[in-house]
Amino acid sequence: MTVWNIANTGNVSYVDGGAISGVDNNGGVITRVGTPGDATLWAQATLANSKTTTIVSGMPAITGILSAGAFNGGTQVIKRVTNTIAGTSNTVLLFGASDGAAGNSIHQAQVVRSNQYKTAIRENKWNEFSGVFDTGFPEIVNSGAYSQATDTDVSQELATSGVDNASNPTAAIPGELVYRDGSPLPNQDDYKARTLY
Repeated sequence: MTVWNIANTGNVSYVDGGAISGVDNNGGVITRVGTPGDATLWAQATLANSKTTTIVSGMPAITGILSAGAFNGGTQVIKRVTNTIAGTSNTVLLFGASDGAAGNSIHQAQVVRSNQYKTAIRENKWNEFSGVFDTGFPEIVNSGAYSQATDTDVSQELATSGVDNASNPTAAIPGELVYRDGSPLPNQDDYKARTLY
């Protein structure tokens, strides 16, 4: 078995006293600690820097993170800090959302669409012999989300209409609470405005 030595960029097939030769086996990195007491055991590092880990080569299923990047190259990968992965520019981890963009804090439907199957059948657009609809049928329309606040159908603009303020929190109305107090109808209150950030 060989070991890939990053410093020498090559395989190392020998060991020194049971440890791989040329590898720092007795050293750690402490982030933003100042001056460590024993420099032979600990090294100080900024948040974006770290030692690169040596990975055994020749093992199955060990591949590079990015095809364009250097295998096992670069610095640590830290969410909201890392702007390179495997030495290649990549800012996806700088954001909190999993897709690399600032996502909605509350998941909600964006658009409501309806397939007009019954309308297509009433209009004789279903071919019972071939088992398919005519071209362009059933029609797909935006419908099915009605706003009591605006008295309109907002199915095409559910999120942007802002009617569902529980799913679109603001500093003035950060959320809603519906509760029962023994009366026949439930109570609905808005949370107090948020003033601390």
